[in-house]
Amino acid sequence: MHRSDAPEAAPVTSTTVPSGFRPVEGAAPQRDGAVLMVEAYVAVWLILMVFVLASYLRQRRLDARLARLESAMDRVIEREG
Repeated sequence: MHRSDAPEAAPVTSTTVPSGFRPVEGAAPQRDGAVLMVEAYVAVWLILMVFVLASYLRQRRLDARLARLESAMDRVIEREG
């Protein structure tokens, strides 16, 4: 057996272009596109709401920390002044 270094020929494929959409017969039913779109919007809104809630909670903690810092600075200024 002698093996050639030449590449193998590509498989022959049809070059005809379909004239329009024809659904596959006997295929399993698929999900409706409108349902998928609604699910995607719900997912995006949920992610956005979680982000906004997390930002709000972080901001509240930051405000409380800043208030404690300002209070501590005021006490130091009163002692020195």
